Amino acid sequence: MRNSKQATHGYAIADAEHVLRAAQKHWAAMQSRGVTEAERKKFTQNIAEADKLSGETDESAPPLEKARQDLQDLVGEYRSAGSLVVHGMDGRDAKAEQALAMKGSFPGNDVALAAYVAGIGARMKPYAVKLAARGFSKEKQAELVVAGVAFAKAFAAVGKLRGEARSSTLARGAVFKELRTNTAYFRKAGREALKSVVARADFDRVKPSGGRGAAVVALPKQEAAAS
Repeated sequence: MRNSKQATHGYAIADAEHVLRAAQKHWAAMQSRGVTEAERKKFTQNIAEADKLSGETDESAPPLEKARQDLQDLVGEYRSAGSLVVHGMDGRDAKAEQALAMKGSFPGNDVALAAYVAGIGARMKPYAVKLAARGFSKEKQAELVVAGVAFAKAFAAVGKLRGEARSSTLARGAVFKELRTNTAYFRKAGREALKSVVARADFDRVKPSGGRGAAVVALPKQEAAAS
Protein backbone atom coordinates (compact mmCIF):
# COMPACT_ATOMS: atom_id res chain seq x y z
CA MET A 1 0.00 0.00 0.00
CA ARG A 2 1.27 3.46 -0.87
CA ASN A 3 2.16 5.55 2.15
CA SER A 4 0.87 9.11 2.56
CA LYS A 5 4.06 10.72 1.27
CA GLN A 6 4.09 8.60 -1.88
CA ALA A 7 0.40 9.31 -2.46
CA THR A 8 1.03 13.05 -2.22
CA HIS A 9 3.94 12.79 -4.64
CA GLY A 10 1.82 10.67 -6.97
CA TYR A 11 -0.90 13.32 -7.02
CA ALA A 12 1.63 16.10 -7.73
CA ILE A 13 2.96 14.15 -10.70
CA ALA A 14 -0.50 13.24 -12.01
CA ASP A 15 -1.61 16.85 -11.79
CA ALA A 16 1.56 18.07 -13.53
CA GLU A 17 1.14 15.53 -16.33
CA HIS A 18 -2.48 16.62 -16.75
CA VAL A 19 -1.49 20.29 -17.03
CA LEU A 20 1.33 19.48 -19.47
CA ARG A 21 -1.09 17.55 -21.70
CA ALA A 22 -3.47 20.52 -21.64
CA ALA A 23 -0.61 22.87 -22.51
CA GLN A 24 0.41 20.71 -25.45
CA LYS A 25 -3.18 20.55 -26.65
CA HIS A 26 -3.45 24.35 -26.57
CA TRP A 27 0.16 25.13 -27.36
CA ALA A 28 -0.51 28.03 -29.75
CA ALA A 29 -2.61 29.75 -27.09
CA MET A 30 0.08 29.11 -24.48
CA GLN A 31 2.69 30.75 -26.71
CA SER A 32 0.44 33.78 -27.05
CA ARG A 33 0.94 34.25 -23.30
CA GLY A 34 4.72 34.05 -23.58
CA VAL A 35 5.24 30.41 -22.63
CA THR A 36 8.31 29.12 -24.44
CA GLU A 37 9.47 25.81 -25.83
CA ALA A 38 12.38 25.91 -23.37
CA GLU A 39 9.90 26.17 -20.49
CA ARG A 40 7.87 23.26 -21.82
CA LYS A 41 11.05 21.19 -22.08
CA LYS A 42 12.06 22.11 -18.53
CA PHE A 43 8.60 21.20 -17.22
CA THR A 44 8.73 17.85 -19.03
CA GLN A 45 12.16 17.09 -17.55
CA ASN A 46 11.00 18.10 -14.09
CA ILE A 47 8.07 15.69 -14.29
CA ALA A 48 10.39 12.87 -15.36
CA GLU A 49 12.78 13.58 -12.49
CA ALA A 50 9.95 13.72 -9.95
CA ASP A 51 8.50 10.49 -11.33
CA LYS A 52 11.85 8.78 -10.87
CA LEU A 53 12.22 10.03 -7.30
CA SER A 54 8.67 9.06 -6.36
CA GLY A 55 9.59 5.42 -6.84
CA GLU A 56 12.37 5.62 -4.29
CA THR A 57 11.44 4.76 -0.72
CA ASP A 58 13.10 6.31 2.30
CA GLU A 59 11.71 4.82 5.48
CA SER A 60 13.84 7.14 7.64
CA ALA A 61 12.29 10.30 6.20
CA PRO A 62 9.23 11.78 7.92
CA PRO A 63 6.08 12.50 5.85
CA LEU A 64 6.92 16.19 5.59
CA GLU A 65 5.45 16.62 2.10
CA LYS A 66 1.94 15.54 3.12
CA ALA A 67 2.10 17.44 6.42
CA ARG A 68 3.08 20.57 4.51
CA GLN A 69 0.32 20.19 1.91
CA ASP A 70 -2.35 19.48 4.52
CA LEU A 71 -1.30 22.54 6.52
CA GLN A 72 -1.06 24.81 3.48
CA ASP A 73 -4.58 23.83 2.41
CA LEU A 74 -6.00 24.61 5.85
CA VAL A 75 -4.05 27.86 6.17
CA GLY A 76 -5.46 28.90 2.79
CA GLU A 77 -9.02 28.27 4.00
CA TYR A 78 -8.29 30.03 7.28
CA ARG A 79 -6.93 33.12 5.54
CA SER A 80 -9.90 33.28 3.19
CA ALA A 81 -12.31 33.29 6.14
CA GLY A 82 -10.07 35.57 8.17
CA SER A 83 -9.99 38.12 5.38
CA LEU A 84 -13.77 38.40 5.56
CA VAL A 85 -13.61 38.78 9.34
CA VAL A 86 -11.06 41.58 9.04
CA HIS A 87 -12.67 43.39 6.11
CA GLY A 88 -16.34 43.64 6.99
CA MET A 89 -19.18 46.02 6.24
CA ASP A 90 -17.76 48.56 8.69
CA GLY A 91 -14.30 48.52 7.15
CA ARG A 92 -11.03 47.03 8.35
CA ASP A 93 -10.83 45.63 11.89
CA ALA A 94 -7.20 46.37 12.77
CA LYS A 95 -7.37 44.42 16.04
CA ALA A 96 -8.64 41.28 14.30
CA GLU A 97 -6.12 41.72 11.51
CA GLN A 98 -3.25 41.67 13.97
CA ALA A 99 -4.66 38.90 16.16
CA LEU A 100 -5.39 36.60 13.21
CA ALA A 101 -2.07 37.41 11.48
CA MET A 102 -3.77 38.50 8.29
CA LYS A 103 -1.19 41.09 7.25
CA GLY A 104 1.31 40.13 4.60
CA SER A 105 1.38 37.31 2.10
CA PHE A 106 0.93 33.57 2.49
CA PRO A 107 3.95 32.02 4.31
CA GLY A 108 6.32 31.11 1.50
CA ASN A 109 8.64 28.52 3.06
CA ASP A 110 8.70 25.90 5.79
CA VAL A 111 10.23 28.19 8.42
CA ALA A 112 7.64 30.90 7.75
CA LEU A 113 4.81 28.34 7.70
CA ALA A 114 5.86 26.88 11.06
CA ALA A 115 6.10 30.36 12.57
CA TYR A 116 2.73 31.38 11.15
CA VAL A 117 0.81 28.56 12.84
CA ALA A 118 2.67 28.67 16.15
CA GLY A 119 0.04 29.54 18.75
CA ILE A 120 -2.68 29.83 16.14
CA GLY A 121 -5.22 28.03 18.34
CA ALA A 122 -5.04 30.76 20.98
CA ARG A 123 -5.21 33.48 18.32
CA MET A 124 -8.33 31.99 16.75
CA LYS A 125 -10.19 31.39 20.00
CA PRO A 126 -11.66 34.91 20.45
CA TYR A 127 -12.74 34.87 16.79
CA ALA A 128 -13.94 31.27 16.60
CA VAL A 129 -17.60 32.18 16.05
CA LYS A 130 -16.80 34.83 13.45
CA LEU A 131 -14.47 32.50 11.56
CA ALA A 132 -17.10 29.76 11.58
CA ALA A 133 -19.69 32.21 10.25
CA ARG A 134 -17.30 32.98 7.38
CA GLY A 135 -16.92 29.33 6.41
CA PHE A 136 -14.04 28.15 8.61
CA SER A 137 -15.91 25.92 11.04
CA LYS A 138 -14.81 25.07 14.57
CA GLU A 139 -13.99 21.60 13.29
CA LYS A 140 -11.72 23.14 10.66
CA GLN A 141 -10.15 25.34 13.31
CA ALA A 142 -9.33 22.25 15.36
CA GLU A 143 -7.93 20.54 12.25
CA LEU A 144 -5.67 23.52 11.63
CA VAL A 145 -4.22 23.29 15.13
CA VAL A 146 -3.61 19.55 14.75
CA ALA A 147 -2.09 20.01 11.29
CA GLY A 148 0.22 22.69 12.64
CA VAL A 149 1.51 20.33 15.33
CA ALA A 150 1.98 17.49 12.79
CA PHE A 151 3.90 19.78 10.45
CA ALA A 152 6.14 21.07 13.24
CA LYS A 153 7.02 17.49 14.22
CA ALA A 154 7.73 16.43 10.62
CA PHE A 155 9.78 19.56 9.99
CA ALA A 156 11.81 19.01 13.17
CA ALA A 157 12.36 15.36 12.26
CA VAL A 158 13.88 16.32 8.91
CA GLY A 159 16.30 18.58 10.77
CA LYS A 160 17.45 15.59 12.82
CA LEU A 161 18.26 13.44 9.80
CA ARG A 162 21.92 13.05 8.99
CA GLY A 163 24.10 12.24 6.02
CA GLU A 164 22.57 10.64 2.96
CA ALA A 165 19.09 10.40 4.47
CA ARG A 166 18.96 14.16 5.01
CA SER A 167 20.44 14.95 1.60
CA SER A 168 18.00 12.60 -0.13
CA THR A 169 15.00 14.05 1.70
CA LEU A 170 16.00 17.65 0.97
CA ALA A 171 16.75 16.88 -2.69
CA ARG A 172 13.39 15.17 -3.14
CA GLY A 173 11.64 18.08 -1.48
CA ALA A 174 13.36 20.56 -3.80
CA VAL A 175 12.33 18.63 -6.90
CA PHE A 176 8.69 18.45 -5.86
CA LYS A 177 8.65 22.10 -4.85
CA GLU A 178 9.89 22.98 -8.34
CA LEU A 179 7.27 20.66 -9.83
CA ARG A 180 4.46 22.42 -7.98
CA THR A 181 5.83 25.80 -9.06
CA ASN A 182 6.07 24.72 -12.70
CA THR A 183 2.57 23.26 -12.60
CA ALA A 184 1.11 26.43 -11.10
CA TYR A 185 2.82 28.55 -13.77
CA PHE A 186 1.56 26.44 -16.68
CA ARG A 187 -1.92 26.24 -15.16
CA LYS A 188 -2.12 30.02 -14.70
CA ALA A 189 -0.83 30.68 -18.22
CA GLY A 190 -3.32 28.19 -19.66
CA ARG A 191 -6.26 29.65 -17.77
CA GLU A 192 -5.30 33.15 -18.89
CA ALA A 193 -4.88 32.05 -22.49
CA LEU A 194 -8.28 30.33 -22.54
CA LYS A 195 -10.20 32.46 -20.06
CA SER A 196 -12.97 33.27 -22.52
CA VAL A 197 -13.61 29.72 -23.73
CA VAL A 198 -14.92 26.50 -22.22
CA ALA A 199 -11.60 24.75 -22.89
CA ARG A 200 -10.19 26.67 -19.91
CA ALA A 201 -11.46 23.74 -17.82
CA ASP A 202 -8.68 21.62 -19.34
CA PHE A 203 -6.38 23.30 -16.81
CA ASP A 204 -8.53 22.60 -13.74
CA ARG A 205 -6.99 20.65 -10.90
CA VAL A 206 -7.36 16.90 -10.97
CA LYS A 207 -8.14 14.18 -8.50
CA PRO A 208 -6.88 10.61 -8.85
CA SER A 209 -9.63 7.98 -9.01
CA GLY A 210 -7.39 5.31 -7.59
CA GLY A 211 -3.65 4.67 -7.56
CA ARG A 212 -0.78 6.45 -9.29
CA GLY A 213 -1.55 4.94 -12.67
CA ALA A 214 -5.32 5.34 -12.46
CA ALA A 215 -7.31 7.73 -14.59
CA VAL A 216 -7.34 11.34 -13.51
CA VAL A 217 -10.63 13.20 -13.23
CA ALA A 218 -11.08 16.98 -13.32
CA LEU A 219 -12.36 18.56 -10.12
CA PRO A 220 -15.78 20.20 -10.16
CA LYS A 221 -15.63 23.82 -11.24
CA GLN A 222 -16.46 25.20 -7.79
CA GLU A 223 -13.49 23.32 -6.29
CA ALA A 224 -11.18 24.37 -9.09
CA ALA A 225 -12.21 27.99 -8.68
CA ALA A 226 -11.22 27.85 -5.05
CA SER A 227 -7.77 26.47 -5.86
